[in-house]
Amino acid sequence: LRNVVLVLILVACANVFDQVGAELTEAQCRACSNAQLICGATACESCSLDTQCQQQYSSVSVCRSANDSSAECDVAGGCLCVHKSLTSDGISFADIGPAIIMILGGAAAAGGGVGGGGVFVPVLIMFAGFTTKEAIPLSTVMIGCASVANFFQLRLKKHPSAARPMIDYNIALLMQPTSMGGTILGVILNQVLPEWVLLVLLICLIATTIYRSSKKGLSMYSQETAKLNAAAPSSPPASPPSPPPASPPLSPDGEVELDTIEKEPEKPDPPAPAQAVEPTIEWMPWNVLGALVGILALVCLHSFIVGGKSSKISPIGIQRCSGLYWALFITIFPILGYIAYWAVQRAARIYEEYVASGAQPVEGDVSWTLQRAGLVSGGSVLAGIMSSSLGIGGGMVLGPIMLELGMLPDVTAATSSFMILFTAWSGVFQYLVAKRVRLDYAIFFGLCGIVSSVLGQTALDYMVKKHGRKSIIVFTAIFIISLSAILLTYTSGRSIYWNIQAGADMGFRSYC
Repeated sequence: LRNVVLVLILVACANVFDQVGAELTEAQCRACSNAQLICGATACESCSLDTQCQQQYSSVSVCRSANDSSAECDVAGGCLCVHKSLTSDGISFADIGPAIIMILGGAAAAGGGVGGGGVFVPVLIMFAGFTTKEAIPLSTVMIGCASVANFFQLRLKKHPSAARPMIDYNIALLMQPTSMGGTILGVILNQVLPEWVLLVLLICLIATTIYRSSKKGLSMYSQETAKLNAAAPSSPPASPPSPPPASPPLSPDGEVELDTIEKEPEKPDPPAPAQAVEPTIEWMPWNVLGALVGILALVCLHSFIVGGKSSKISPIGIQRCSGLYWALFITIFPILGYIAYWAVQRAARIYEEYVASGAQPVEGDVSWTLQRAGLVSGGSVLAGIMSSSLGIGGGMVLGPIMLELGMLPDVTAATSSFMILFTAWSGVFQYLVAKRVRLDYAIFFGLCGIVSSVLGQTALDYMVKKHGRKSIIVFTAIFIISLSAILLTYTSGRSIYWNIQAGADMGFRSYC
């Protein structure tokens, strides 16, 4: 009996030592990666060399101080694996390759009037070696810079059917206040909803958007084909030769007698058709621009007071979820609501005055009534919530709404790009407040965004003029949305799989 007891004790001790000395599982190593640590023999450990980070993460990972990511590793103070710096570590092919991919994707996004975040974020994660928390702010900066370049290219373009700007500033003012309010609510949903719920919502939204936009694009393509076929020159049927005109009588001298030639009566000139006078429309409506800039400033001030995205304490020391926090948080919504009410009244009044002036609405004009303007403004709240909570950018939602209203594709793309200018820079400001922007890469990728904008607008203008089909703009937007759906589904699905393997909580999260 004593021998049996000794054997059992030895076996138990062996099992304990085996468990203590066992190597970490893949799920446990993934947890180490989330904490920017390396997977050691038996536990997560701080790095000490760049090669350790590069073996576990990627070639762009380096070992830096935990207190200052730009400082060299101080083993005594602890070190973490972080993405390399452009200023201290220089540029490499790992930076240039993803930049080229994003320039091409951003060019298509700029032409289609969508932000391109659905392409930028997955590329930054999969090819550039950034974490999700680093990739989203950099993508927002890239979209913001591209939208500025878009505006300077589109601000002087003329509407295809009237003497007015290509950008519809009035509908931008109508949709922007409620859309910006929706983005604020979307930030809360993004942090509360489980990742798998966000993925399901993303798939449903993009599938619906692709279906509706494809239906609209195919209808436009058929109409354009019919117009091009009707305008194509056709050879008329051969007609029998007409007899030569009779010769006028001659005088005895062999000259033509002028009195015998019948003169055709002179026909009066037809009266010019009456044309409705197009009312003078301000090419650069500074009052609308001022209102939109004021809305942007209001949202940025609100973010500064209550704290940006992922900030637990605001820059002025307000704790998230405190009584003062919620009191200040909700103050912006009555203000945005009043601005939206004024914009709805303004849209209906301007359209009434436009029709009363004798001008006829042109192709793509929306017949604004109080009811329709109110529905569009209210629908923009949902667009802002979905774009912010799912991280896809407003252009993927607002652009299809404009197409459903019957707006022309080029006007839709121009107006959507203009609206992205404000939503993107609102996001940039919130990330700056939260100190989540890598300034070195923000400048680099911001320049890439400007290049992609110029390239996209130039290429799309050439294609539309060459083929005479504005449906190309719609199909370009559909391509970017579809590509974004594939990339975002892959990256989100991979993250969900890793969390399940690591035994992470897949339920609702606390905003506080």
